[in-house]
Amino acid sequence: MKSKTGSIIAIAPMHNTPGRHDATGAFIPEAKRFLKYHAQPNSCLHLIDNHLSKARMYPAVRRVIDDPPSAFSGIAFFCHGYRTGIQFGITTKNMTPLTDVIAGYSEEDVAVTCYCCDVARDSDRHRQDDLETMGGDGGFCDELRDHLCVSGAVMCVVDGHTTAGHTTRNPDVRRFLGAGSDEGGVGGHYIVARAKRQLFKKWRQALRTNFRFQYPYLSDSDIMGYLGLL
Repeated sequence: MKSKTGSIIAIAPMHNTPGRHDATGAFIPEAKRFLKYHAQPNSCLHLIDNHLSKARMYPAVRRVIDDPPSAFSGIAFFCHGYRTGIQFGITTKNMTPLTDVIAGYSEEDVAVTCYCCDVARDSDRHRQDDLETMGGDGGFCDELRDHLCVSGAVMCVVDGHTTAGHTTRNPDVRRFLGAGSDEGGVGGHYIVARAKRQLFKKWRQALRTNFRFQYPYLSDSDIMGYLGLL
C-alpha cells in the first residue's frame, strides 16, 4: 500500500455531546488538521447533524459518499464508536448499502480510517482478548472490511481503535486488510502491539505528531521503517 494522493473525505459530528466538547474540541479540529495535512480542501470535511436520529444520520453519511467531488482514495470518520458501530447509525447489521456506495466511488484499495473508540474490538463484551496482537473478528472494523471486499474493494484497508482514547492519538490501532479477497478475512492485527514495548513507545511518540494523519495510508513495513528512524 502506497501513500495516497487522491481525494480524501473526512466525516465528523456537527454538535457536541451535552456537557462535553467532543465535537468542537476533538473531532472537528482533528478532521480539519487531517485534511490540511493531506492538502485536501475544506469542502472534503462533512459534518453530520448528530441531533438527528441514527436512522436519519445514516442516509446523511450515504449522501456524502454518494456525491464525492471525484473518485476518492480514503474516508476518515472522526466520531464516537463502539464494538458494533459508530455514532452515525452505521452498525455491523446495516453496513452493506454504505459499503456498496464506497466501493462504487472509491479506488480498489480505499483506506477507511475509523478514528473512533472500540470499533476494532471483537464481537464479545470481554476486553482482555482485544489486546491480543491478532483479533477483532466480528467487530465493526472487521465487518466493514468484509463488506467492502464483498462490494468489490478487495484491497481495502480499515484501521480502528480497540480501546477508548483520543480520537487520533490512541495507539491501540488494529488494521484489517482486504488482501485481494472477495469475502474478507478473520480479524486483523495491531500495527504495533503493546507487547513490543520499545517500538510501542516510539509509536505513541509518533502519534503526537502529524504522523497520526499519515499512517493510514502507509503499509506496515513503511510504518516500521519510519519508527526505526526515531
